[in-house]
Amino acid sequence: MTVALELVKYDRLDVKLIYNDYNCYQNPENIIHLVDYINSDGKVCDGIGMQSHLDITDSFHSATNYAKALEYFRLNCPDLEIQITELDATMVSTEDKPLTDEDQAAFYAVIDAKKQYWD
Repeated sequence: MTVALELVKYDRLDVKLIYNDYNCYQNPENIIHLVDYINSDGKVCDGIGMQSHLDITDSFHSATNYAKALEYFRLNCPDLEIQITELDATMVSTEDKPLTDEDQAAFYAVIDAKKQYWD
């Protein structure tokens, strides 16, 4: 993968190369290690892209975890561009579990997290 990225970078210097992944809030440390490895012989990868598929009613895919990952990347990768390449947030309600005001607040927290790190 590193060789392919280097060839693209060599041929088209005006293009930014972004490592793009999903569930970045699950393993931001591993993503940083991978990008550091890719850039170990010179900067080839310009940033990290976050494919963001959140579920407001699921604590694992929450806006809080998403915001933590954004902050982690911001603090630990100051020389890399952090991009939000996809963003969707779902809220599922059923007869047994209707949506609450807290669910709506969590949905807006996703928007606030995005706006906080908007560049």
